[in-house]
Amino acid sequence: MRFWHKTIEFIEKHERHVSTAFLVGGFIIDNLTLNRVDQAYDNIVLIFYILVSGIAILAFNYVEVRNLTSKLATKIKIFSPLVIQFAFGGLFSAFFIFYAKSGSFWFSWPFVGLMFGLLILNELLKEKYSRLIYQVGIYFFTVFSYMIFLVPIISKQMGQLIFVYSGLISLTFIYLFTILLHFLTQKKYFNFNKKMWLVIFATYFLMNIFYFTNILPPLPLSMKDSGIYNLIEKNTGSYVTYRKHTNWFEKYFNNIIEINPSAGVYYFSSVFAPTKLNTQIVHEWEYYNPETKKWVKTTKISFPITGGSNTGYRGYSVKQNLQEGEWRIFTKTTNGQIIGEEKFKIVFTNENLNLEKSLK
Repeated sequence: MRFWHKTIEFIEKHERHVSTAFLVGGFIIDNLTLNRVDQAYDNIVLIFYILVSGIAILAFNYVEVRNLTSKLATKIKIFSPLVIQFAFGGLFSAFFIFYAKSGSFWFSWPFVGLMFGLLILNELLKEKYSRLIYQVGIYFFTVFSYMIFLVPIISKQMGQLIFVYSGLISLTFIYLFTILLHFLTQKKYFNFNKKMWLVIFATYFLMNIFYFTNILPPLPLSMKDSGIYNLIEKNTGSYVTYRKHTNWFEKYFNNIIEINPSAGVYYFSSVFAPTKLNTQIVHEWEYYNPETKKWVKTTKISFPITGGSNTGYRGYSVKQNLQEGEWRIFTKTTNGQIIGEEKFKIVFTNENLNLEKSLK
């Protein structure tokens, strides 16, 4: 009893520092423990966060609406917002890690930035977590963000219809949750009912906008490796790549590839997909026209991939009859979500190229 009394005093005295510690703690734990979206442990952690935050929301509102003053009720009032904050912080950090690794930052930054903003603002929202509309609104966002990649993992499929199913499952889940919430806090539920569902549907439509405008990263897919080469050969399950030796600055900043005028350019990609998930990806080649100052699509190559490998499903495409200048290649889903992007510049040379060999 004395321990709990001292703990409560400490939290009230150092509330801001405790909140920060909970936020940082959740982020560190996720970075150390979460590896793959299809691993059992990773999903157990995410489900744990969702269940804990849901139970804390129910417990807090049950105690508050009935004005309970017992010692247990007092502890619930004090600790529930911290538990909600910790669980939401853990979910935001996990989602930020997974979604940031999934797509191209330059095209998915609005969603990834939103997730990062919620992670940072989570510390400042403690007082808001005592309000039902914030609790349920953010709770729905976390459930939907999880279903977006959980449903493809379970169904072994991806696409627009699977995304729609993810949204409908999320809405069903939050509807059942609000029924239970209504049972526990009848008066309070009716006071917030319209605003609560306005927030829920606004979040639902925002996520759909992100998806159908290809801003939403293509989880559960993610780029593991990619590169531009002078030649690629397949050798007993591995790929042998050849490229003229360049220093690290030229490779990662200028990314200039020298080729003979009659030669082709090879693009290699390694895309992670969950175990037994079969889908198609697209290599889309584009050339920058300096006269019109626009990117022009030149070639679109699609091929199937199968999930399960930690290093990703490896494949390549090749293009002949190239022009000198700026090029870029997108690795996309068939719906147009961008998994990765590679920019490079082609320079013609008639010299013999001293190609460097590497194994993929």
